[in-house]
Amino acid sequence: MIKKGPLWVVLSFAVVFLAGAVSGVFIDKHLLSKPRSQERRGGGAPSIERMAKQLGLTAEQQDKIKDVFRRSDERFKELHGEMHKNLDAIREQIKSEIDSILTEEQCRKFEALIQEHNARRQKESNAGRRDNRSPRSRDN
Repeated sequence: MIKKGPLWVVLSFAVVFLAGAVSGVFIDKHLLSKPRSQERRGGGAPSIERMAKQLGLTAEQQDKIKDVFRRSDERFKELHGEMHKNLDAIREQIKSEIDSILTEEQCRKFEALIQEHNARRQKESNAGRRDNRSPRSRDN
């Protein structure tokens, strides 16, 4: 009978670890990651390079389309800013109404909860911006 010692245990752990690492990379690369065309905002519209190649665009057409993208981005940014102002006003109204119901101590705790929530959202938002930069913005 073969004696199974500490070396056998170490080798078993190494094989299991390696199999897990390979499986994790495969799952991340093929199942969890979005295809490159879906990473950009706007539901995966083709990049200017892809449009140029597939449609046979001239340099002048590409420049004009880039201008359309730039102008549209400006309009979306304006709309986004207006939307945030409206949302901020609604949030303030809700907070004011809730504050009128709570005790002073509860108000302080509620404010702390809001600050934690805002910090978490900001952190997630910043991480999302780093991970999902728009290829369109790189075209400009």
